[in-house]
Amino acid sequence: MAHKESERRKFVRFAYPLFVLYQKVEKRDSGRTALSAAKWERAPESAIKRKGSTITKNISEGGICFVTRERFEPDVLLRVKLYIPTRNEPIKALVKVIWAKKRKSRVGYDTGVSFLEVEKEDRAALTHHLLLFSRIKLEELMEIIP
Repeated sequence: MAHKESERRKFVRFAYPLFVLYQKVEKRDSGRTALSAAKWERAPESAIKRKGSTITKNISEGGICFVTRERFEPDVLLRVKLYIPTRNEPIKALVKVIWAKKRKSRVGYDTGVSFLEVEKEDRAALTHHLLLFSRIKLEELMEIIP
């Protein structure tokens, strides 16, 4: 019997739109981590936006699904900056593409990535933000349950 995609997931996903900047890690950069890449850290937001900007389709503690203009092959590394409303600075991470699927009715590709490297402080901020999502969901449910 085949397993459904949702049955294999380790983390709860939240369909919440967050702004994301992404940039492919070039082969010459692959020896360095995304978090220590000085070029990425110093780049003005306007320069990074040219690489790729989008909105998340869903997010979990393990990864993100978002739409990209180009198709990335599995195992390609991307640097991402994820902007969450509870924090002034973006969450910076190195992610690995797990899958990419051509969108049926729109331009682009749904791209699923998993987190490889996230600074400890950024990881805590992401976890806290996702916990807020889950609490909101529970509170909404409590309102409709008699």
